[in-house]
Amino acid sequence: MAPLTFPAGTVTTDRPGPGNNPYGIPWTNVSRWEPLFTQAAGEAHVPPQLIAAMAVVESDANQYRTLQRTGTPDEVIGAVDNLDPHPSIGIMQVKPFFHQATLPDADVFTPEGNIRLGARLMRIFIDQTGSWENAIREKYHPGVSPNGTTPQMYVDTINALMAEMGGTGGDGASCPPFAAPALEGTLKVVNELVFHPARQTVRSKVNGLNARQFANTQACLTRAPLHTGETINVLYWVRGEAVGGEDRWWVAEDGARIWSGGTHETPDVAGPDLSRTATLVEAMRAAGMCVSQGPFESFSHAICDCYDFAVPVGTPLPALARGEVVEARFVAEDAIGDPDFVYRPGKVTVRSTDGFGDHVYAHLSRIDVGVGQVLEAGTLLGLSGDRNGPHLHLQLDGGHSPAGLNLTQILAAAGFDVNAFPRC
Repeated sequence: MAPLTFPAGTVTTDRPGPGNNPYGIPWTNVSRWEPLFTQAAGEAHVPPQLIAAMAVVESDANQYRTLQRTGTPDEVIGAVDNLDPHPSIGIMQVKPFFHQATLPDADVFTPEGNIRLGARLMRIFIDQTGSWENAIREKYHPGVSPNGTTPQMYVDTINALMAEMGGTGGDGASCPPFAAPALEGTLKVVNELVFHPARQTVRSKVNGLNARQFANTQACLTRAPLHTGETINVLYWVRGEAVGGEDRWWVAEDGARIWSGGTHETPDVAGPDLSRTATLVEAMRAAGMCVSQGPFESFSHAICDCYDFAVPVGTPLPALARGEVVEARFVAEDAIGDPDFVYRPGKVTVRSTDGFGDHVYAHLSRIDVGVGQVLEAGTLLGLSGDRNGPHLHLQLDGGHSPAGLNLTQILAAAGFDVNAFPRC
């Protein structure tokens, strides 16, 4: 990816919000962080112009209270917004309290780590919403700021800043395909998408079949449309947005995702046995999990025997122990009176057949099991989600099992020593 170039002089784009109020800051405030923008954007597969423009909006491209290139952690700028009491930090104004587990090795008190985490969050938010515009409206700036800045004002300002830099965030050149996972004949999970292996060649049966970055009809294009009869080599298929009744998408060798309904082939949904994964402890360890809350440790956990495990969105969640699914449901964001509202969006309850009680897995972004299904330990329940930060809420209903064990003891019996993981 070529390094970014920046205009001379000052930023002429207006700040978001009511009134005519140009930024007026030197472009050198922004350019001093290159090549960090390009490197982080390449790592996260997002347009570097987008990340640089967001740095302008979020902090005037400042990591520290002065314009120095280096500084100490106590000199890093921070702010508390009207969404929650936890501070946003640095150039990209990221919230380490919620999102550090997304990229554990990114030190947000350094410019490099701050930009890397901001870029990775945008990648995840784009995956979830389908475009960078939606990611800003729904995730990065979902409300109206005290100065009157609306989500659309933020988007308009980003567009203007990218245009001033001489680029956009939506053209094919700025939207490289997400690298396809290495094919080993097994299921792969990237963010919230599960990749099902299916090596074969498929052929387009329509003219102008689009190749897009994500399984969403509004996502950015990664290459020119396919022509009728053109073939592509595929490695995986994923479930995506339904188009014409078809919600499965091919993943080409280069990572571009193409609607399977536009090909002669259809995915082999039987495929290999994908019902079993690693144990829960293995899945958590692979995801770089840390323990963010334990039983009875905070207001939210005051009355439950439960843990919060910070893991990236889309982490596969195997069942802790064998049992029967007694509840598997999604809860709407506006269903405030629903008794499961605190567990939204997805909740699965498994009644153990080993005397370990009812286990609640909460905040799931995807559910792969149904009520009445009998599971073995290690059966894939679904994927973790992002509720007040990416994490899994695991709870023992009733506070103890029929065998008289608490959740910590049950976890230990299943080989999950919570003391072996760091606190965060």
